[in-house]
Amino acid sequence: MEKLSTPYGPKADELPLGEHPNPYFEREKYLSLNGRWEFCIDGTDGRPASYGESIRVPVAVETPLSGSGRKVGKDDVLHYRREIHFPSEYVGKAGRIVFTAVDQVADVYVDGALIAHHEGGYLPFEIYLPKVEETMVVELAVRDDTDSPIFPRGKQSNRPGGIWYTATSGIYGPVYFESLPREGHLESLVVYPDYDEKNLIIKARIAGAFSPIRVQCFLLDHLVGEVEIGTTLHGEISHEADFFPWSPETPTLYRFVARMGEDEVCGVYSFRKVERKKSGRFQRFLLNGSPILLNGVLDQGYAPESGLTYPSYQAMEADLDFLKEAGFNFLRKHIKVEPLRFYYLCQKKGLLVGQDLVNGGRPYSFFYIALRPFLNFDVDDLSHKHLGREDQAGREFFEKTMEPTVEYLFPASSIVFWTLFNEGWGQFDSDRLSSKLKSLDPTRLVDATSGWYDKGSGDFSSHHVYFRKVRLHNDGKRILSLSEFGGYSLACKGHLYAKKKFGYRLFKDPESLFEGLRKLYKNEIEPLVLKEGLSVLVLTQLSDVEEEINGLLSYDRKVCKINPALLKETMDEVQRSFHEALREER
Repeated sequence: MEKLSTPYGPKADELPLGEHPNPYFEREKYLSLNGRWEFCIDGTDGRPASYGESIRVPVAVETPLSGSGRKVGKDDVLHYRREIHFPSEYVGKAGRIVFTAVDQVADVYVDGALIAHHEGGYLPFEIYLPKVEETMVVELAVRDDTDSPIFPRGKQSNRPGGIWYTATSGIYGPVYFESLPREGHLESLVVYPDYDEKNLIIKARIAGAFSPIRVQCFLLDHLVGEVEIGTTLHGEISHEADFFPWSPETPTLYRFVARMGEDEVCGVYSFRKVERKKSGRFQRFLLNGSPILLNGVLDQGYAPESGLTYPSYQAMEADLDFLKEAGFNFLRKHIKVEPLRFYYLCQKKGLLVGQDLVNGGRPYSFFYIALRPFLNFDVDDLSHKHLGREDQAGREFFEKTMEPTVEYLFPASSIVFWTLFNEGWGQFDSDRLSSKLKSLDPTRLVDATSGWYDKGSGDFSSHHVYFRKVRLHNDGKRILSLSEFGGYSLACKGHLYAKKKFGYRLFKDPESLFEGLRKLYKNEIEPLVLKEGLSVLVLTQLSDVEEEINGLLSYDRKVCKINPALLKETMDEVQRSFHEALREER
């Protein structure tokens, strides 16, 4: 493997990912706990007698940026320790420490006492500190069995290669502290923008003693409205006089400030409405009542120096700015969950997001997974063994995490649909679970089975095409989606992660790569947009990842394989075909 790094990593003395990770629920009294933690690896649970090294948080142990770079086995225990010296203004008050991502099973100790246990590697958890002392010691003991059939793993593998990548272990998401009043504080604030009624619905949850909650809403610096919320913990603010919907062309963000006693929280929100409706001859994706073509890329969010973690928020912005510059309006966040700041940046820049739930299960069958693109057969996903879901505990864990996933990502208006299962990876009971997911979040659509093993559920007829000409037929029952295609590859000398290279079609230079993509869109995609109502396009992919070299950007983000201005011309042509199809159907 070559040592690659993006231009966006932190300097040696710089705090990595130091900004607040959650712009939807943010306190000014905040302290990033990223940076150097004491560290060691052994085979015992609990607290070690000593720590012999240090590690950079928040990146996985396996990554170069962590300073470790070691492979982690299922019997290893990762020990982290941080002695926190709190500013005097926080001492004597309460507080909370939020761990946005720790893979996979973690015990948390504060000043030697075990106070929390968490399982699963993709959702945040927090610990409450009833009284903050001047100095407090936080320790974690973490186990990670990447091959576990119980917990989600995404594309992590102990045997990386091709489309499977290096495992992720330990603290790999930002860690932060927020100061809280001891008497009572806002535990959560769900703001639901009701598009039809032009009304903001607010539901608060508090901890400790109640006092009236004052919520003010702003558009830029203009006060839109305010409300005082009483013991019902429910309030509404009309936006009738200042109603500006969010779209990729006009990504309007409102801001709220909520105060309860000494506690103050701020956040952002947008008004938008997502529907599946018949428009002309076909079912289409509607945004704010109008059909829209979701034209985007697969985004896996990996970087060579930091793995599953972006090396900085600047790196996030650079990826998203490239997509906008290249004429895309959409990305599919593939098999991972980002810090909320990522979805906020999409919302701010006008990028729609399709969000995958993270897969798990036993090792996948070569026959049922790898051969399926070449052989057209079906599998009953009520029979759990074929797709790696024979373990009841794994099925229960996946289903149990659906609701907290929706709750965590609900504020991000940029997310417009969920992908429940991808290419049969750990798929089970998709009909029942897609209905459950719709009931958990009626504000978004559901792609139940992206790729194959479709059971007719969800809002999309969702296809992956790599090894043949793209031929699709719209039966008019659901939205026609090409949720993965392309995979066109170019090896960039000096920017390759490994000697082995994986891609679906290899090109020799940027000119032939662009010509290949241009013909693909012109000859295969546009006719389907015009004649078959194709409404979702997901090109594989934004960047190279490890051995996989089918990105528009190199893995280290230092090579843009195709001029974004040329890409934009092609994407603009696809959008014109979409609008032409709408005109012809009127």
